[in-house]
Amino acid sequence: MVVLINGERSLKVDAHTHLLPKEVWSEDHNIPLRLIKYDQPTERGFAARLEYKESGKLFRELKPNCFDEDIVLKECDECGVDVQVICTVPVMFNYHMPNKDGIKWSKYLNDDTAACAKRRPDRLVGLGTLPLQDTQASVEEIERCLKMGIVGFQVGSHVNAYRGENEDGTPKIEMLPLNHSDLRPVWKEIERLGACVMVHPWDMQWWCPEDYWQPWLVGMPTETTLAGT
Repeated sequence: MVVLINGERSLKVDAHTHLLPKEVWSEDHNIPLRLIKYDQPTERGFAARLEYKESGKLFRELKPNCFDEDIVLKECDECGVDVQVICTVPVMFNYHMPNKDGIKWSKYLNDDTAACAKRRPDRLVGLGTLPLQDTQASVEEIERCLKMGIVGFQVGSHVNAYRGENEDGTPKIEMLPLNHSDLRPVWKEIERLGACVMVHPWDMQWWCPEDYWQPWLVGMPTETTLAGT
């Protein structure tokens, strides 16, 4: 669809596209998922898979438009999209990881997003991610990202924040709503520097049947509503 304003075609912006790093990330990033690229695309066009490291269980198969900005822009051209806003996949937030790992991972993703947008500044706009389990590190990362050209941040609809370990050695996780006092310095810094925020529904913690795509069709809209209250 072409939108005309005063007889002139308006700019068409797609504000929601997830993009993973093109290169396979190293094992020392300590995240629970690994990316495996196929030697040849499958019959259905999949070029890679995300799987859980511990079990090898498939998380999702990926087509090249999940990590190749050239293919993303080709598809944008086919759909008449002028500008694409890119950000990471929500499962990559990893707020549950120990702070040092979460900080390192966020920086890796943000460096990649900034470099991707810089290669095509006329067509791509980058949103970063933040290690929201660590308030001070998140505040510091905001300014670093903006200096690299990132214009704002994608955050989850809640934060499953790492808070040390339980007595049995398992991670202690605290579920934080976005209005939690620990997160307020982050929002204040974003406001101070004039960046934007996109809240993405994810990781629904309440009971929702998996039949008929209900986690997506029911769970995600509900999670978004809860995040805004």
